Amino acid sequence: MNILILGMPNVGKTSLYNLITNKKQIVNQIKSCLKANNINLFSKEIYYLSSLPSKLDNFEVSISHTTREPRPSEIPDKDYFFVSEEKFKRLIKNEEFLEYAKVFNNYYGSLKDNVINKLNRGKNVLFDIDWQGADQIKNKNLDYKLISFFILPPSKEILFERLSNRDMRDKLIAEERMKQFGRDVLHWIN
Repeated sequence: MNILILGMPNVGKTSLYNLITNKKQIVNQIKSCLKANNINLFSKEIYYLSSLPSKLDNFEVSISHTTREPRPSEIPDKDYFFVSEEKFKRLIKNEEFLEYAKVFNNYYGSLKDNVINKLNRGKNVLFDIDWQGADQIKNKNLDYKLISFFILPPSKEILFERLSNRDMRDKLIAEERMKQFGRDVLHWIN
């Protein structure tokens, strides 16, 4: 089984992802956290979340490669594999990614071999990716069950506030990301 957690930047994907990968948590605690953080799930996502096992011992994380610089709180090779754009493009050319996308001038992607090896060992693989990567995985017709969550912000204003408060160079980046809001939000229904 693959579980994709996808959505726009700063809507809570990583918070949900971190909770699920904490094996001591149970599904009810995940739901409580979502509600407390004003993260909206729709009926089909609530159904899928409640159908997850309460003990998540069989989950492994797909750590993405990215060309962006690490944020101060991120740990290389744990949060992301930080690589040069040259190396990333070489991986694309060699068709080593299961999925990849260019998001706000940075590349992100999940290596095919890493994911397939985990699945072949009977593990459930948990992704924290945007809609572009999710579409690529959905279109691969893999022989694994796929569950996806698209997380929407409570409002455009809260999303802008979250983007502005994130460790970013300035509000111009948040404004650029907000220009993509309309395009990104259309993908939650897919």
